[in-house]
Amino acid sequence: MRECHCELTQVGNLARDAVLAAIKAEQFETAVEWLEQGRSVVWGQLLQLRTPIDELQQVQPQLADQFAQLSTRLQQTSTPSHPSEAGNKHSLEEVAQEHHQLTAQWEAILGEICGIQGFDRFLLPKPFSQLKGAAYLGPVVTLNVSSAQCDALILMPGLDDVLHIPLPTLTQTTAEELRGTFNNLLSEAGHLPPLERKFRPGKKPPAPDGNFELEKILAQLWSNVVKPVLDVLTLMSLPSDPSCIWWCATGPLAFLPIHAAGVYNTSDPGNCISDFVVLSYIPTLSMLIDNRQPEVTTSHDFQLLAIAQPNAPHHNPLPGTQEELNQIKNHAKGIHFVSLIDGEATVENVLHHMHNSNWVHFACHGVQDVSHPTDSCLILANGSPLKLSTIIDLSLSHAELAFLSACQTATGSKDLSEEAVHLAAGMLLAGYRGVIATMWTIGDRDAPHIADDVYSRILMGGKPDYTQAALALHQAVQQLRLKGASFLSWVPYIHIGF
Repeated sequence: MRECHCELTQVGNLARDAVLAAIKAEQFETAVEWLEQGRSVVWGQLLQLRTPIDELQQVQPQLADQFAQLSTRLQQTSTPSHPSEAGNKHSLEEVAQEHHQLTAQWEAILGEICGIQGFDRFLLPKPFSQLKGAAYLGPVVTLNVSSAQCDALILMPGLDDVLHIPLPTLTQTTAEELRGTFNNLLSEAGHLPPLERKFRPGKKPPAPDGNFELEKILAQLWSNVVKPVLDVLTLMSLPSDPSCIWWCATGPLAFLPIHAAGVYNTSDPGNCISDFVVLSYIPTLSMLIDNRQPEVTTSHDFQLLAIAQPNAPHHNPLPGTQEELNQIKNHAKGIHFVSLIDGEATVENVLHHMHNSNWVHFACHGVQDVSHPTDSCLILANGSPLKLSTIIDLSLSHAELAFLSACQTATGSKDLSEEAVHLAAGMLLAGYRGVIATMWTIGDRDAPHIADDVYSRILMGGKPDYTQAALALHQAVQQLRLKGASFLSWVPYIHIGF
């Protein structure tokens, strides 16, 4: 997988330039298709190997079983947790040969499946006729950043056409400068050092200059990106009950806090995105299509798993994580609540309970590994890492919501802007339909307040409802902001997915 990611860093702007070519030709449906094909390529390939084949099982059960078995074996030789990666050159050559042989067999069976009536597009990229279904719950905004121009392509519920919105005041150079300034201010504030930061500080470092710079970035995102979109969507009247809009950003915009865009040096309402909509991010349109919401789990069948690591070895203590779990437990009356604290939260124990749980909450240290993104991890008992490479191997059929109350769980890799290589995306790949995560280091004192507000809403009346998570986070962050928290404290929290 590392080799795949390395190759993708060489591709650069190719996919976004192709999207631009389609936009200039006014082939907006093609632009949406190409944008989707250029996003999360590695994740998409892994998901392909897990594609549900229930329909095929009904028609050709033996062929379906063969394909499923080959897909599983092929996935095992594709992921970094495969044992051979720890071996010598000889074993690496053997696994490469095995992978090649499995691929040939897989492609042969795929060809046979595609020859069956009704399965001619099995595993092929989704055409626009399917992609437009991503907007079945609300508008979906995709943002393309290229050297010549920047554009928004919007899918609307019940609308067959793509809404095209040019963004004339935004350039790729401007977006890259914003990202550079953004990364520098986080590094200087101690929230995102140039290489990596392996702990969530108990105390928030004062960074007035960082907050001032962040405020300027948010203002530029508002004027250059968000307001032009809201103007076209006629969402510039203040709603009493804001609806959700999903955003899929490319290039440097994928690393910027679009969800917090706004002008904050005025008391007048209507100058920031949170006044109008609830924002949730998506890595791809397919994520919304393939994970169409099932029935929300009833409290009788429901299990919530919460993990806290207040005293991980070789890391700063996080006393707030214990308080966090207490807050969640207060709202979890009448439902099955499992907590794993300190030594109880071994990697093996956590994975076991994740398989039996609908929701999972991690209150611990998080590490974004810049050099090898799939080694990014959550720190569990005795300092053991639950790596992204392990998470993406999971396939959790009952999973609904993952709350990653840890640092940098949605940071990603600057060299892989289209790949969403972070812990939050890994949770989506594992089967969770929604994820609450953080773009950079969060304060240990803020996290319990956010958790308290979020769970008071999504567990209201003892009825778990993960579909309210984006709105719950939106309201919790607003409360933190109104209490006078700095930009660096409330902006990092984001929602991804449903």
